[in-house]
Amino acid sequence: MKEIIEKIIEGKIKGTQVFLVEMIVLKNKVEIYIDGDAGASLEDCALLNRHLHRSLEELNMDAGDFIVEISSPGLDRDIKELRTFKKNVGRGLRVRNSQNRYLTGKLAMAGETGILLAPANQGRKREFINYSEIQEAKAVI
Repeated sequence: MKEIIEKIIEGKIKGTQVFLVEMIVLKNKVEIYIDGDAGASLEDCALLNRHLHRSLEELNMDAGDFIVEISSPGLDRDIKELRTFKKNVGRGLRVRNSQNRYLTGKLAMAGETGILLAPANQGRKREFINYSEIQEAKAVI
């Protein structure tokens, strides 16, 4: 089921500014989180939801057997995708690294291998963190 839904979603958003952040499939609920380079609107979520239900019906799958929620990720969701890191450059970020150490600062750069975090304290130097070292990353206000 997850593969079918993911294929439908990816097919619809391919070539657009919208991208799939995460999909969580539970017993009778599917949570889909999308974002976009310029953000994901309520209309983006609604259009994708209607497309998904229509596509499942065409495949003779009963979408009434489970709940589908499509939304943009909130501040409480982890940042995981390179595209989402890039979108958040210039914003505050809190990162927990593989040593369970929390680092907070402004996301100065998101590259192919990691991020550059500029600390709020001007006396400290910028810190490069490899993606493989990031256990959790969240935007902060």
